[in-house]
Amino acid sequence: MSIDQSNITDVVGTTVYSFDGERIGEAERVYVDDQSDRPTWLTLRMSPFRPTEYFVPLVGANRSPDGVRVNYDKITVEDAPRVDVDTARLSESEETKLSRHYGLEP
Repeated sequence: MSIDQSNITDVVGTTVYSFDGERIGEAERVYVDDQSDRPTWLTLRMSPFRPTEYFVPLVGANRSPDGVRVNYDKITVEDAPRVDVDTARLSESEETKLSRHYGLEP
């Protein structure tokens, strides 16, 4: 099942897996695009002992009974640019950096 407005709250707190089934971490927040009103980014923590949240795109991500599967591996997520999660929105430059890292059109 794809992730949309109807199931955003079901995603937060679930386990996030890579495309090949490796556990990456736990979903913390979902960022929604202001223009399309669609969920576009997910933040996750790889460990409860590491306060860092990592951004991963929701393009092609799916919700399943055991969590969320994203189209990226753990190393790619771990190497993503660091972005301040204390704001409700990504700035244009932050989104561009993240998009480039994941090979998406900014």
